[in-house]
Amino acid sequence: PSEVSIELEKIIKPDGEIQVKYKLTGDIKNAVLNLALVENDISTKVLRGENGGRTLHHNNIVRDFQTVEVKNTEGSFSFFTMKDWQLKNAAIVAYVQDRETWHVRGAAKTTLR
Repeated sequence: PSEVSIELEKIIKPDGEIQVKYKLTGDIKNAVLNLALVENDISTKVLRGENGGRTLHHNNIVRDFQTVEVKNTEGSFSFFTMKDWQLKNAAIVAYVQDRETWHVRGAAKTTLR
């Protein structure tokens, strides 16, 4: 069972900014909140090397990563995206960790669709 519940709310703005509001419930003492913007369904055509001539498919590519010091149970932050990112295939993954032991206390995920 999770020690911390994470509730995420996202707002996608026309300029590519993704504003994320979070709400935490549970033991947040001495904790950090890690947030990753990940993209799925990415293909890479390999030209040379051992995979030369192949197309490789990737999921959960971390496009941006932020760590927020948890001082309050609520807060917000922003990701800024690039034009070539496919946000329809993206998600935000959040997890709370103990600052000293790195024990994960809780996690959540929300898609950007």
